[in-house]
Amino acid sequence: MKPMIKPLGIAVASAAAAYSAVSVAQMPTVANNALGDLALVPYYTVEGSWVTGVHVVNTSAQTQVVKFRLRRAADSLDALDFNIIMSPKDVWTGLISDDANGQISFKNFGDTTCSAPQVTDGTFLMPPIYSEGAETGYVEVIGMGTPLSAVQGTVTTMGESTPFARGAKHVSGTPRDCAAVASNFLISSGVGAPGNVDFDTARQAASTVITSSSDNLSSASETTFGDTGNVLKVSYFIRDTETGVEFGDNAVHIADFLQEPAMTNQVSGILSGDLDGFDFPDLNGGALSGAQRDRFNMIRANTALGVSSLLNEWSTNPENGAVVNWVVTLPGQYTMLNLPAYVQALDNDVACSAGAVADLGAPIGAESPLSGSVGRCDFRDIPVRLSATAYNREE
Repeated sequence: MKPMIKPLGIAVASAAAAYSAVSVAQMPTVANNALGDLALVPYYTVEGSWVTGVHVVNTSAQTQVVKFRLRRAADSLDALDFNIIMSPKDVWTGLISDDANGQISFKNFGDTTCSAPQVTDGTFLMPPIYSEGAETGYVEVIGMGTPLSAVQGTVTTMGESTPFARGAKHVSGTPRDCAAVASNFLISSGVGAPGNVDFDTARQAASTVITSSSDNLSSASETTFGDTGNVLKVSYFIRDTETGVEFGDNAVHIADFLQEPAMTNQVSGILSGDLDGFDFPDLNGGALSGAQRDRFNMIRANTALGVSSLLNEWSTNPENGAVVNWVVTLPGQYTMLNLPAYVQALDNDVACSAGAVADLGAPIGAESPLSGSVGRCDFRDIPVRLSATAYNREE
């Protein structure tokens, strides 16, 4: 009998003291009201006949740019990511599944919400680069920012105050101009800021430029963004399409994860030398070239996701076929090493042998004290020692 997969319902990070001195007001916290600017779906699977559905709700009266990212279980590398641009009070849903050839995808059904990149048929295909081992993993949903009114310098109301927000706003069920909206996350040439390669780093995280238009939106319109706020509501379900068994939960929501907007381009990434591309924002903050980093150490703190122990029930009974597994997610191991060097080791297919050591060097910034790796053998995780104590129902 195929065991039922039961997610623990929380994403767990190892207990650790925060490495940065920050005020209580700036410290990310678990959002008990299931609203935040960061949400973690602790587990997704497409193994066997299982599929995973995800719902994202923009509860605010402002347009929101949201990063949606699937990270594979083996080493939490970015297996698929894209931006969704949600109009006020928008609901966006879709399904993670695979086909007979093993092609993993995220597909939304009849949902017209703008995205970057734009896709046909609402289907985001997982590229092959990190699809190996991505049959299971977890999902990051990160608020990137909300457009500000150019006149008032305040957040938009009902998505009508800027050309960007007007393009994303649904009219009779369809956004006005998703092509123009998506162009904000392009780069005009080479490596650089979204929409305009000449932007400097200070402006980049908070600004984009429409570079193409099909609905009379100014092709030179610049949009300035503000902080998302704790307005995202995310839930998920996992379903066996053969038996109809389904279960689900709210995602784990973190409030006040980012304090500023975190715009990046959706064209290039760190493999091409772009430190302001689609790899960011991530669990450590905004773009690598910016100052809004080291957020992972904050969410590892005891006030957020850091714990030293877990307690849950489980069952195994051969007589009635009951087998319940735990799935414990330890998010963020990719923040603990020099990611570009690690990726290069994987791309070079470094063999798993005693002599095939890929020196990862010092991690970027203050992201980890770890260094050194053995190519494809290195599926490192947050340092944690696991010991289990079993409680029998009859003591």
